[in-house]
Amino acid sequence: MATSRRNFLRVSTMCALGAGVPAVVASAAKGKSPGLHEIYSIQAFLPYLNSTFFIHGGPLDRVEVVLEKITDLKATKGRKMAGRESFSLLFKERNQGARFGQNTYVIEHSKGEQFTLFIVPVGKHDAGLYEAIITTR
Repeated sequence: MATSRRNFLRVSTMCALGAGVPAVVASAAKGKSPGLHEIYSIQAFLPYLNSTFFIHGGPLDRVEVVLEKITDLKATKGRKMAGRESFSLLFKERNQGARFGQNTYVIEHSKGEQFTLFIVPVGKHDAGLYEAIITTR
C-alpha cells in the first residue's frame, strides 16, 4: 500500500503532537512554559530563527545547521484552515554538503533542547538545505 508524503507527514505530526500533550499538561501544572519539543507551532519556533541547531544522524554523527526561514504555508497557499497551522522550517548547514537523507532525526538546539522532526534535503545536492513541514490540527 503506497502512502503519499502528505499523508505520512500529517499522521507523523499528529502522533508527535499526541505524544507531547502529556508533557504540555505537566509543564503547565508546574508553571513552566512549554518548549519546542512540546508544542510544534510557528510561535514556538520564531524565537529560534537564525539560531544554531544540530541534526543527529547517529551517536557520533551530527551536523550543525541554522534555522534560516520559517514560512507560513497557510498564508502562501490561501487555504482556509480554521484552527490549524501549516508551516515549514528551512535549516541551512554551516559546512555545506547535504549529508543526511530524508528521514526522522533528533534535532537539538544549541542550548540543549531536543525534539524530533521529519526533514528532507532540498535544493541542489550540495546545497546543505533541509526542510521540515509541520501541519497541526
